[in-house]
Amino acid sequence: MAITAFTLGDFLQANGYMPHGHCYLWQTPLVWLHVTADFFTAIAYYSIPVILLYFLRKRQDIPFPNIIFLFGAFILCCGTSHFFDIVTLWYPIYWVSGAIKASMAIASVITVSELIKIVPNALNLKSPTELASLNLALNQEIKERQTAEIALQELNNHLEKRVEDRTTQLAKINQQLEREIQDKTQAKEALEKNKDQLAQLAAIVESSQDAIISKTLDGIITSWNESAERLFGYTAEEMIGTHITKLIPEGLIIEEDLISECIRQGQRINTYETQRQRKDGSKIDVALTISPIRDEHRNVVGASKIARDITARLEVENALRESQHFIEKLANYSPQILYILDPIAWKNIYVNYQSLEILGYTPEEFKNGGTELLLDIIHGDDLSTLYENQNFWQTAQEGQILTTEYRMRHKNGSWRWLRSREVVFARDDYGQVTKVLGTAQDISDSKKQEQKLYEQGRRELLLRQITQRIRQSLDLPTIFETVVQEIRQFLGADRVVIFQFASATNFAIGDIVAESVLPSFQSLLNQTIEETCFSSNYAHKYQQGRIQAIEDIYQSTLRPCHIDFLAGLQVRANLVLPLVNDAVLWGLLCIHQCDQTRLWEPTEIDLLKQITNQFEIAIQQAILYEQAQQELASKNHLFVQLTNELQQKKVLLKEIHHRVKNNLQIMSSLLYLQFSKASPMVQKLSEEYQNRIQSMALIHEQLYRSEDLANIDFNEYLKNLTHNICQSYGFHQGDISIKLLVEQVKVPLEQSIPLGLIIQELVSNALKHAFPTAVGEISIQFTSVENHYSLQVQDNGVGVSKEIDLENTDSLGMQLIYSLTEQLQGELHYQYADGAKFALQFSI
Repeated sequence: MAITAFTLGDFLQANGYMPHGHCYLWQTPLVWLHVTADFFTAIAYYSIPVILLYFLRKRQDIPFPNIIFLFGAFILCCGTSHFFDIVTLWYPIYWVSGAIKASMAIASVITVSELIKIVPNALNLKSPTELASLNLALNQEIKERQTAEIALQELNNHLEKRVEDRTTQLAKINQQLEREIQDKTQAKEALEKNKDQLAQLAAIVESSQDAIISKTLDGIITSWNESAERLFGYTAEEMIGTHITKLIPEGLIIEEDLISECIRQGQRINTYETQRQRKDGSKIDVALTISPIRDEHRNVVGASKIARDITARLEVENALRESQHFIEKLANYSPQILYILDPIAWKNIYVNYQSLEILGYTPEEFKNGGTELLLDIIHGDDLSTLYENQNFWQTAQEGQILTTEYRMRHKNGSWRWLRSREVVFARDDYGQVTKVLGTAQDISDSKKQEQKLYEQGRRELLLRQITQRIRQSLDLPTIFETVVQEIRQFLGADRVVIFQFASATNFAIGDIVAESVLPSFQSLLNQTIEETCFSSNYAHKYQQGRIQAIEDIYQSTLRPCHIDFLAGLQVRANLVLPLVNDAVLWGLLCIHQCDQTRLWEPTEIDLLKQITNQFEIAIQQAILYEQAQQELASKNHLFVQLTNELQQKKVLLKEIHHRVKNNLQIMSSLLYLQFSKASPMVQKLSEEYQNRIQSMALIHEQLYRSEDLANIDFNEYLKNLTHNICQSYGFHQGDISIKLLVEQVKVPLEQSIPLGLIIQELVSNALKHAFPTAVGEISIQFTSVENHYSLQVQDNGVGVSKEIDLENTDSLGMQLIYSLTEQLQGELHYQYADGAKFALQFSI
């Protein structure tokens, strides 16, 4: 007994627990809001069972009364639970409150189990539409039957009254002998009148389409009309005097006992559906209406039964039930949510069981939740779109489909994307849409795929833009400033910085060289940061490619010194990637979340790895660019020096060419002075030497006047050369013409001198020997073909005799030509036809 007292005391103990009002911080408006809400909710819950009991008392024919009692008990427990929610605000008797909730749970479980049992029977009940159509037909039949019953009842009541009057008269016969004849006459007249009424009533009974049977309280049949014969197959002679159980199947005999008991109590049974047995043993479905028959003293002496064949109606109902079951099965096995929406009240009238699979809510929860549930589970950003749909239905045409995409919250809290297709299903008499039929398809997976593709596209775009900027610019500060801004906006981070280590500091000191940060957080740009904890514990790992992603620095494995360092920079979560150049840690790319923790996605890390690769390329390019700039500056300085030296050498070389030309001219003048008084033959030989010297001097003169000291403009050179040769031999223009076909080519100095001497000899020979009449034409053609020069000297003179071997002649000029050809490493060819034609080819 002591243990029991302790347990109950502990059960009712309030000490040691905190009143529930502390959860509301004893804010008076909030406390009274909950008190008021729980109080009126409890009052409403207490009222519901009372109303249900009153309704059940008034309607005793309601099927499944037990479920109403259970539901009332469950609602009563709910109200008590809300009442104790008020009590526990001040008195923490949570054990009592928990016991109440446990009883509510038990009542709810029992209610659910009973509901599961009666659901099959409840599903067999007719829908309002079907019952309305059937009741319309039944009402017509009932009206006809009621008309017959009313007529029968009126005749019966009239008969009973007459019999009562007659009994009264007979009781007074002994006292009113003088009125006997008169009374007998009146009785006879009344009897005749009753016979007419009974005949009329019998005609009505016989003409009825329903079987009308009367029986005693013991069940003995006393009347049997023609419709009864047609319905059951028995004649009146076969059934009158037999027991009513002859028509009742063996398993339903107990029904007759219950019916007889109701009749003895004077109760009327309206439209009781059951089965009866025909003469051939087959069973027939009938609807019975049973009324008590009373005698003149209002005592029940029997019963009248009206039986109507409902076989056809039940077959129709069964067919409709099977059709409804098929439609429901088809709807429930649909892969999409099928629903009927009331667009005015904005609640679901019907939802198939796919709602449980897609959203976690049963159809009953959708129906019971109504508008409140829809508003609760639809995403706030999509409510405006769905509200606009209400305007659409005001003008929607038949067959017009409305497609909408929106989000709904699953019962587990996750969001699902749905695509609905809706169409007008029903209108009222005024043409207003009252029902909308729709299907909702779960497109969450495709939306996730779209989001992944969108994010992938954004990442690729960002990477492409960064790569393009790196390729377009070698200015690291500009690249860093732009890219950190784009990274922060893309990731939605609070701060993005690029940290560069100072050289020769063992990764302990560095500068923030680029930053993008929200205005509400500390800026670190251009700050020099010294952190020995990093250099001693982490630097070598980052140099090897380590990537650090920390959701919360206070929940990480970082050393306390590093945590304190990051906290001083307002960092709560960070993502750090190394920037390496030539296997040396150049710096770090840091992404900071300052005001909250953050889970770094693998796709974000992969993107930043690609960006750091581009950064490393940019750093390497910038370093190479800086080195190239230094080398270019050095080479520019060297170029200036070389240019000065070259200019000096050009001046010197021009001076040399000028002096060589002067010396050659002096040599020519000396030859002229030396041999001016010699024999004509010697003078002629001297002139040839002078001409050769002049051809060489002409080259040096052209080089002296040219900016190009290594090559000769051969077109200009040949013009001057042929002009000097003609002057030296005393030929004037028009006597012997010289035709030049020379390309604008540059010939090196070492090839120009022997080539000029060869032309000098060939033209001189032509002028001296080819034209006895001093009239003719000399053609000089000089071209460059691929990798060699081609020279052709041709005249239309007398030519050279074929008997002369030009290669072995004693002529000094021809020997000089062949010697110079060998010097040029070329080939010389001669043609005898049509004058003289010499062709020389040598490599460039």
